[in-house]
Parts: sequence; structure tokens; C-alpha cells
Amino acid sequence: MFDNASAPASVVVPVHTATGLAPEQIKAMTMDRWVPSIRGYRVQRRHGWKLHPHQWWICPQCTVKTGYQSLRWRLALQPVCLRCHTYLVDPENPQIPRPVPEATLKIVQSYDRILDDALSGSLSARQRLSGLRKTCKGMAQAMAHDQQPASAGAQPSTLTWWGAYPCGDPVTVGHLMTLTRAMVTRGPARGRTGPRRDRPLQSERAVSGATVTAMSRARLRATVTKLADWSQSTGLSPRHVPTITQPGLHAPGRRPSMVAQTGTTLALHMLLDEATGTPVSSARTRAAHGLSGEPLEHRLLHAVITRGGLDEDQQRLLLQTAEDLITDGLIDFRLRRTVFRSQPHLPRLPTPAHWIPAGEEFSAETMTRAWIWMHVARGHPQHGPVPSVRLDEIDDFDHLLDPETRMHLHESAAAQIDGPGLADILTTTTTHNRRARQQDLREHAG
Repeated sequence: MFDNASAPASVVVPVHTATGLAPEQIKAMTMDRWVPSIRGYRVQRRHGWKLHPHQWWICPQCTVKTGYQSLRWRLALQPVCLRCHTYLVDPENPQIPRPVPEATLKIVQSYDRILDDALSGSLSARQRLSGLRKTCKGMAQAMAHDQQPASAGAQPSTLTWWGAYPCGDPVTVGHLMTLTRAMVTRGPARGRTGPRRDRPLQSERAVSGATVTAMSRARLRATVTKLADWSQSTGLSPRHVPTITQPGLHAPGRRPSMVAQTGTTLALHMLLDEATGTPVSSARTRAAHGLSGEPLEHRLLHAVITRGGLDEDQQRLLLQTAEDLITDGLIDFRLRRTVFRSQPHLPRLPTPAHWIPAGEEFSAETMTRAWIWMHVARGHPQHGPVPSVRLDEIDDFDHLLDPETRMHLHESAAAQIDGPGLADILTTTTTHNRRARQQDLREHAG
């Protein structure tokens, strides 16, 4: 089948004979004179914006009704019918017309204007299209890798995979374009006055840097989108984010520093605020975790605050932290921090006093409050009810706790959060039993 990417004589001559159109007119109706960065390279037309030769898109409205088709629909640059404002579809898999979100429609229109400039000879427009293609390809491969089944022989879907040819699913392409809107909206505005002057092509290093920056920002937006999906499906919200994710030294792997853990959780808290439609404020986030003083010097947190984008490791860390919170059952750590910060003293614990070790400088009760703040409320040890207790002292206290005492401390803490104090229940039960025994003795004596 003629793929509209070239104009061989075997096609031009019969069309000229049948229609009387000049060969130049026939070639002008194809991609024959389009630059390789748009139509693809070599005979196979690979590594451009052109779809695979066996894939093409039609409009479920105007194509079906009038037979209209556009040459640009053979490019992944235009997954939307700009006349009907619907997503294009595979002609072999007809679907109900699907409306396009306003944001996606504006991005596709911007892509179309950049394509006009590129076909008019603008070197800067060609450069931008090349960078956009690399960004979309990188994002598509990252998405396909995240969604790929765990089996060894699993292959990525040909519809969502972006390799030598663009992704074949119009909806996925539209989503990728939305993620790269920062690159589309950047640059000189159209319609400016004065003669058009294209800057010379930048070096490959500069193009690569711009692409990496756009991918980082797109990765940040993709992370927010993923968190929004999880929030709707599981109920994940900022109140479920602890300040410290790994309080103990006994967990597998080396415990990250308090600064590293706090920076990660604050960044996740802010992204969840954005994902759930809550106004984002770094000061409000710090206040929610009881943090005061100078802001943290943390690279991930700084990237989220400044919207500078995420690298792959940062995105993986944020999503893994959120996934661990969901796996653990979505504990309301905001409530825990509020409860234990406001408790001046602990209730009577259902354990003998000598079971709870005392520190060198602090009493057993003070050490217990510091331990509960860090291990149950997951708060920062230096910003809790007893900030004078050092981290190494809490670690020593945790190491000396036997399993039964640790369990009783967790039960007592849970009772403070979920309902009446466990110690009060035990005290009431003990008093009732003592009075019952005294009454039995009096009745027996009488």
C-alpha cells in the first residue's frame, strides 16, 4: 500500500495519466519533500514522527461521514482531528467518538503550528520537533516499562511502545503530548512583528540538555497523575504520610538519614496535596509535620518545590514510598502526630515498670514518649514532645526492648489513638474484680 511518505515514479505516472495533475503537484500531496526528522529516515521511514506503515488513523466522525482524511494523520504529531475535536482511531477498530480534553487539544494545536513552521523551512522548529520526539519516546518507554508484566518473556504492547516508529495509540500519544507541554509552550511566540530569523542549530549537547529537562518535568507531572489515580482508587491522602518512614535500625537495608527521610516524605506530601486538589505550600507542609527552623537542604524536596522535575531515581523513590504506605494499610499519621504531641504524660502502661529500660539521662517514661513519637507516630525525633532525647538514645532504647514489652507499648499507643486509654480499661477491670472478691468474702463470712 502507498504510505504517502514518498512519491515513486510507479505511483506518480499512473496518477498523472489518470488525473492530468503535474508530477510536481502530485509530489506536493505527499511527504516526499518533508525533512527526514519528520517523515523518518531511509526507505523504512524510521525514527521520525511517521507511524508504522501498517498503522494509520481516521476520524470516527468526518472520515466516516465524508471520507475526509489528512496526510498529517499519518504522523503521531496529530492524534486528534482538529475539525471535530475528537481522538483519531484505528480504522480496523472503529470506536465511539471520544472528546479530547481542552489541555490536550491546545497542545496538539501547538504541535500543528510548529509543524507548519518546520515545513516552511524553520530550522528551530525542526530542532524543537526532534527534541519533542525524543522526549515522547523516552516517556513512552518509561511508561511501558512500568506497566510491563513481570514474566520474563513478556513483550511491551505494540500500541503503546515507542521504538523506531511512534506509539500507535492516539490516546496515549495525546497523553504524552500533554506531559511535554513545557517544551511546546517554550520558545518565541508566533505572529511576532519583524522579519523571521532562525537561530543556528544548537549543539547536540544543548539539545540533549533541553530534552532531559523536559523529560524531568514530564516525569514530575506523570508522578502527580499516578498519585491522583492511587488517591481515587485507594484513598491515599497527605494525612497518611509519616515524617519518618524507617524509624528502626533493624529494618532490611541501611537506614537513611533523618534529613533524607524527612525530605522524601515532605516532597511526597506536597505532591499528594497537588494530586488531591489541595493548595500546595511548603510552609504548610512543614507545619503539618511539626517542623520548625531552617528549611531542609534536600535535593528531591527542592526539585518538587521549584518544579524543576524529577530524575528516574527520584520518581521511583516517591512512588515506592507511596506504594509502601498503601501496602501498610494507610495509617493516619497526622492524627497520631496530633495525639502524641499534645499528650503531656503517658497513661499507666500495662507492663511492670522494670520492663521498660531507662536512659542514662532520662527516665523510662521520657524514653517511652520519645520512642512512641518516632516508632508509632513516625515523627521527627528532634521535633516531637521530647526533642532533648537524641536519636542514638532512642535507638539504644529500642534495642533493649523485649518483644512483649514492645507489643504492650504498641497496644497502649493504639488505645490512646483509637479510643479510651487501655490503662483505664485495665484499671477499671482490676478494681471491679477486687470489689467482687471482697463482696464474695463478706457474703461467705456472713
